[in-house]
Amino acid sequence: MMKLSNSEILKAKNSRIKWIALNGIGLMTLAVLLYLRAKNHQLDTTFMTLQITEFCFGIINISIFSLMIRDSFRIKKQGLVTQ
Repeated sequence: MMKLSNSEILKAKNSRIKWIALNGIGLMTLAVLLYLRAKNHQLDTTFMTLQITEFCFGIINISIFSLMIRDSFRIKKQGLVTQ
């Protein structure tokens, strides 16, 4: 396994923050659209497509957060962050 330097890990974490923000905006937009469609009883194929898309965004979000947690443990293990 290749050992990354702390600066490379920090750069990766910082670049993921932008993706988390974009993903969050997408999730919020989909949540509002799904709410409005459900409120108006428009439970059709468009609703299901939006629901599946929101589910995929959620999986991506969990994956990105998992990578962030992994990198946090790496940084702490390498001694960049002290308590």
